Formats: sequence, structure tokens, C-alpha cells
Amino acid sequence: MSLIFPFRGVRPAPDYVEKVACPPYDVIDSNTAKEYVKTNPVSFLNIIKPEIHKSDSDENNYKTAQEYYINYKNKNILQQDKTACFYLYRQIMGNHKQTGIVTVSSVEAYLTGRIKKHEHTQPEKVNDRVNLMETLKAQTGPVFIAYKNNAETKAVLKKAEQLPPEYDFEQNGVRHIFTVISDQVLINEILNVFNQQKNMYIADGHHRSEAACKCYQKAGQHSNYNENYGRFLTVLFDSEELLILPYNRIVKDLNGLTTAEFLQKLEEHFIIRQSDETVCPKKAKTFGLYLDKSWYILEAGTKEALDVTILQNHVLSPLLGIHDPRNDKRISFAGGINSEQKLVELVDSGEYQAAFSLYPTQMHEVIEIADAGEVMPPKSTWFEPEITQRTCNTRTGIKRCKKHII
Repeated sequence: MSLIFPFRGVRPAPDYVEKVACPPYDVIDSNTAKEYVKTNPVSFLNIIKPEIHKSDSDENNYKTAQEYYINYKNKNILQQDKTACFYLYRQIMGNHKQTGIVTVSSVEAYLTGRIKKHEHTQPEKVNDRVNLMETLKAQTGPVFIAYKNNAETKAVLKKAEQLPPEYDFEQNGVRHIFTVISDQVLINEILNVFNQQKNMYIADGHHRSEAACKCYQKAGQHSNYNENYGRFLTVLFDSEELLILPYNRIVKDLNGLTTAEFLQKLEEHFIIRQSDETVCPKKAKTFGLYLDKSWYILEAGTKEALDVTILQNHVLSPLLGIHDPRNDKRISFAGGINSEQKLVELVDSGEYQAAFSLYPTQMHEVIEIADAGEVMPPKSTWFEPEITQRTCNTRTGIKRCKKHII
């Protein structure tokens, strides 16, 4: 079974790329997105966040996104490549660099577990992406996938890096370098190298993966179904290059406990020390707690593998009554660079009562969990930099449509 395939991309004309490029749909709220498109009317947010075009029904919102998509193509803001290509995508953030291959990957490989997942999905979020894909006949957000490198993958990427880039720009502190790979010899080398991967791993994009799967399964029920529908938009990154930052927790209240009672109960599982400085854990099984304008260091003695699991099983669920962090309104999450300062601001504002800073989950842990067929608690990983969205693959859908990428 082939894992990946080249495809005809629909992507911005060079003069528009910096205006079209935008953050992923799920890291920017609707109000912020609305304000953003007022000053940048060709932002891809018009397409990937249809709720910013509020109307009488969700269906109309998706139709509005479709109108923007068609308009962008008619005005040559977005243009389709004439031949099937791969795309090299390099990101540079300070001293951190990572290089990915933009491709379409096999839905069958996802269904059979060769492309592995590590998170549960929420049906309403999956349905939102399904509705957008089916309306646009396009996939508008790539799935972030990690693979284990070897000498062959390194060598073929080095060849691709010698090609002149199509785009090279900086946005929000990250430099984005995007290269079109149209040479058939190099395409065949990439196919040969990556199709030999035993497994690949979803780092981010579980809802988009599941949505593509749903569309594929729907398409299979129709007589015009063909195998070209069974692919979804992905960016493949070397697992050793990826940077995972902390994904911290903030809670509304202490579930009726006083500060003294809460700290006393924590002592059953943690060694607690007060800190004069912001606690940004530097090793596993160490946590920061910000409470009543004070920082505490919590050191866990449990043998459980993941820090997010330790916090969930010994604090959030038994002490604070937060059994389903995915849906409980009493907990929020803050991740990324300098997110500990955000914790302080939210607690000091009175909106939240306590916050926990965590040591980031490591990529080898993600792979181990996925290989074991297990799942992580929600919001376990924050990958930085994010994949800027300016490309998409026309969806493998119910109606016949050509393959392409925005």
C-alpha cells in the first residue's frame, strides 16, 4: 500500500501569499478572525472559519466559504499547478528549523493503522470539517504527521532543498520557505523513500484526519466513487526536528476546597515546595502550581509515563472533579512560548483560581503511545511553530472532482 502521492496544488499567486497565509483554524477564535479579515480581506480565514460569516444556518456559512474559495480562484489569487507535485515546506523560528514534505496521504493507511493516531476526536468538530470539505470539494488544512528519519529520507530532502523556493516570507516570527517539486525523477525518489516507511504518526490534526476518513467512507457509497478520493492533505516532518512546548492547565475553582485543604491533599502524591520564581518545569514528573499569587513546585513520585496523565489522574479528576477535560467548562488550556505568564494573568484576574505548568510531552512518548494503540489526554502536545495554512487539497468527495491543494 502506498502511503503518499503527489498532487496538483491550488496555492496562492506569489504576490498574494503573505496575505492569504493565516494561522490554523483551531488556534484563533472567531472574534479575532473577524477583526483580522477586516484589515486583510483575502485572508484564508474567510474559507477555513466559516462561522465568521454568521448567517441563518451553518449550511449558509459553509456556502459563504465556498463563494470566497471560488472567487479567489476566479481572480487568480489561488492558482492550480498543472502537474502533480510534492512541496517542500521549511520553517525557521529563531534557532529552530524543521523541514516537511507537503503531500496527500492514504486514507486506507490511516484506517489500517499504518498512519497512527494518539487522540480521541469530538464528533461535532469532525462534522464541522466534513461539512466544509463537502461544500468546498477541498481539504483546507494539512494534517501534521511525523516520521522516523533515515539516511534515505535525509538525502532526498537535501536534494529538494537545492531547488529555488516559490515563496520565502516571515509571519509572526516564523520564516516560511515553500518550494514546488515538479521534477519527475525527484518525485519518484521521494515516493520510493517515504512509501518504505513502516509507520507514520499524526502529531496534530486528528479531527481533519477523521473528517477526511468520513468523506472517503461516504464517497464509497456512491457509484462515482474511485480510489483517488482516498487521500488527505498532510505535511510530513522528521520526528527528531519537531519542537513540543508546554500545554498548561488553568482551572476555575478548587471544587469547594480551601487553599490549605487543596495543598494538603496534594501532599498525598507530590512533594511540594514554594518558589519565589515562575515555575517552568525542566524535567518530567515536575509541575508548577500558581495559586493565591504564589508559585509552588510539585514533584510526583508516581511511575505513570505521561505528565498530563499524572495531573489528570491525581489532581484534576479526584481532587477537582474534572473528569472530562475535553468538555468540562471549568478547565482551560494555555500552550506555547511564555504561556506561564498567561497563567499568572488569568489567575490574578480572578477569572480562574489556579493554574498548572507542565514539562512538555516528548515526541518519543507520542510515538510510544501511538504504537501501543493508546490515546493521550486532550491537549497533551503543543507543536511550535504551527503550520501556516495557505494550501489545501481538493477533497476526496462524493461528487467527482479534481485533486488539488489551496
